[in-house]
Amino acid sequence: MDFLRIFSRYSYKVTAVEEDGIYSLHWASNSCSESSFMSSLSQELRKFQDEFRTASPSESSSDVELFPMIQSGPLSIREEEVALSTLFNGVISSEEPLVDLTSGYFALYSPYQHQVFNSRCRWRILAASPLANGFYGSSGISGRIPDGYTILEERFWSGVKQAGKQELVDLREWERPGWTYHAKGDPIFPRPNPQPADATFQGSGFAPRLMRAPPRQSLGLQT
Repeated sequence: MDFLRIFSRYSYKVTAVEEDGIYSLHWASNSCSESSFMSSLSQELRKFQDEFRTASPSESSSDVELFPMIQSGPLSIREEEVALSTLFNGVISSEEPLVDLTSGYFALYSPYQHQVFNSRCRWRILAASPLANGFYGSSGISGRIPDGYTILEERFWSGVKQAGKQELVDLREWERPGWTYHAKGDPIFPRPNPQPADATFQGSGFAPRLMRAPPRQSLGLQT
């Protein structure tokens, strides 16, 4: 709720004019204008995160620890990007890792694509097929969005082939009649262990899961 309250102070408030059914927008903040709020909001969010982490230290006896992250390029806050890059740089170098990535919308960030192209581990990547995309069949320009994601997949796969990693990357699309695909959330198992430490990334991007790889087999693009 505190997070939402911060954003509400830098958002328009909607007011209904009952006589004619028209809605008007009013800028909520008195401390800055709608054209100059970025720096102030960024400072508030950083202070919010610092206070949260101070009040919730990572050393605890609890079985579950939560680390909320904020990712906002316009506000120069890239916590999720730093966390995922650290994860990939550290964990995928472990013994025979298998990396699972899934996203309803395939738009893999360029540095993460280079992790795929340059790593020696195996990758299983699952995304929505055009028919399972939430924008499939919509009117106007949004109806072409599934085609755009297909183009991004094709470009990614061209990079995989150029890097010679076809046998290490399994790219697939999910489809079920009448369903859309929005899966984002998997545990992470860095290495074989009877009691592995689990980690889960959930958010609006994709979700990684790392574990020990099964016996090698020939993999390729599946649609």
